[in-house]
Amino acid sequence: MELVKISTIEQAKIINDPLKEEPETENTHPFYINPGAFTYENIFSLKHNGQNVGLVFLKDHGEGCAEIYKFYIYTPFRRCGLGRLAVETIISVLKTEGYNELCLEVLTFDLVPFWTRFDFEPLAPEFAGNRHFQRKI
Repeated sequence: MELVKISTIEQAKIINDPLKEEPETENTHPFYINPGAFTYENIFSLKHNGQNVGLVFLKDHGEGCAEIYKFYIYTPFRRCGLGRLAVETIISVLKTEGYNELCLEVLTFDLVPFWTRFDFEPLAPEFAGNRHFQRKI
């Protein structure tokens, strides 16, 4: 798995175009990249064997803490281990970059088991229907 930095709106087509192909039942709107996104986020395409399989937006919170702000695996690449491989790659890259903590917010409760598999632990009680998690890296 490879993280490919997206830093221009022209490059954003790598992410935006496949989102247009997702089933209508998927809420992909929050994942589209607009020019303003580049001012505060690190946006990466997730590539596996040369194919764009998903995306991740990372935020730097300082003091060695990063956040997976958005994470999305395109529908055709789900349920075959690529989500797991992507998370393992993200953790490895962040560790190499000197981060020691990773956090995220889980908006869909049925995804909690996916994240707890990677040793993410709840930070606090549920807040506004969302759960926040963190782990050491």
